[in-house]
Amino acid sequence: MSRFFAKIGADGFSFVLFGTKVSDFLRFMALILIFSPLLLNLYDLLIALIQNIEELDYFFRDTTLSLIKNSTLISMTIATISCLLGGILAILFFALSSNLKRFYILLLFTFFAIEPIIYLSAFQQNILFGYISPFWQSVVTVSLSMIALCGLIFIFALSFINQESIRVASMVASKRDILRLIIKPQLVFIVLLAFFMVFLLVFSSSEVSSILGYRTYAEDFLAQISLMDNLNQTAIATVPFYILAMVSLIILGLFTKRYSIKFQIKERIDFLLLSFINQKVILFLFTLLVFLFLSIVVLLGMQIDFSQFGMLVKENRKILFDSLVLAFVVASIAVIFSVFIYRTIEKIKNIYLIFTLVALVFLTFLTPSALIGFEVIKIMQFFNLHSEFTDYLFFVLSSSFKLIPIGVGLVAILYHKDVEDESLKFFSISKMDIFIKIVIPTYASRWLFVVMILCVFALNELSISILLIPIGFEVMIIKIYNLLHYGDYSTVTFLSLMQIFVIVLILILIRRITK
Repeated sequence: MSRFFAKIGADGFSFVLFGTKVSDFLRFMALILIFSPLLLNLYDLLIALIQNIEELDYFFRDTTLSLIKNSTLISMTIATISCLLGGILAILFFALSSNLKRFYILLLFTFFAIEPIIYLSAFQQNILFGYISPFWQSVVTVSLSMIALCGLIFIFALSFINQESIRVASMVASKRDILRLIIKPQLVFIVLLAFFMVFLLVFSSSEVSSILGYRTYAEDFLAQISLMDNLNQTAIATVPFYILAMVSLIILGLFTKRYSIKFQIKERIDFLLLSFINQKVILFLFTLLVFLFLSIVVLLGMQIDFSQFGMLVKENRKILFDSLVLAFVVASIAVIFSVFIYRTIEKIKNIYLIFTLVALVFLTFLTPSALIGFEVIKIMQFFNLHSEFTDYLFFVLSSSFKLIPIGVGLVAILYHKDVEDESLKFFSISKMDIFIKIVIPTYASRWLFVVMILCVFALNELSISILLIPIGFEVMIIKIYNLLHYGDYSTVTFLSLMQIFVIVLILILIRRITK
């Protein structure tokens, strides 16, 4: 292990000092700045563990153990349900016609893109919802978006299965053997990835369970950050998040090595999947999904006092405008960071540095947003940065930082280096001309696609908004969260419907761009 870190340090040092261009040094420093919240938190955690090892007794208190148990239980339940039902939704996709597939993907992404507290605002006035315990209320509410996420991940994975091996095996092997020997090894990694992703997302979120009265570790962690009275204990409180993230990465790495996973883009696997499912069941499930979405919209609509509709529009139009502008700015900055990080990973030749960068990107995604907010608050306090400009600047940059992993993933899928053809170097064309005249026209629609996808996530970023939003500035998701505590369901419902409308509109525009 020491040799591994020594190798990274030596290569990083030579990368900075002996690069052929000054741009190498600037690139390296920019990466440090981009990942500074995560790196500083890891540093604070290390110092806290060395200097205040006695603070570890925090994890052995009955209250803390109970909160960790609650978080683990609800995360495990939601992850299991999401993977099982997400798999069914993925199989359903391959049984639909081409036109319905487009609508189906839009529907699934809409379910995922809607923040769980918006679902909660639809369910809380339902009489039947009140008969179940806060635990199951939280499970039902959060699972709606997580099931859709798993469905989208599995659809993407199934589209990449090696078809040649399936076609050859279908001549001599049964369908069950094909599933067991060919499809299972290629999907086990994706299923585990989806499971750990959902588990960590739920474990690190506290909003829905907090409103419903089901206490979790993430809620306690957010409360500690808000109080800022014991920074060493707060730093040490991040240990469970890092342990879970690292365990997830290790298990995923072991399964990747064991199954030697190789995905190839081939034809769809409709012919195999359809032999396992019934067409009537498919039609029923699809109808049920559409009905569920419409029911949520109707439930929300029933809670609005339409006699006050004009007043609600007048009161909240500024919030709607501010939310959209903020989301676009945050998403645009995140895309710039994502492209920069992806291009840096491409340029670096050393496998250890590549691994380190990829690990940082994964950790950024797997760690809670509140942790990022915690470090940014400490930076602002340390340098005494409390002007109106710095408040907005750090709020926007922090929100952008949390979107980087999603942006890097989308850029990796959409970016093709062949646009910058090597043959162009033989002509007297500068890199800037290549970028302006070739790269931008080629990638304009793709970058806009990524920006709009990230806009959806920016609209729903709650934890960073709670911690860092400037005084006097309001966005839709924060107002929904605050009013849910006070029971102002008319305004909450109106804002929730506006949020759904904006998300659906963005997704329709994305569909138009990608045609």
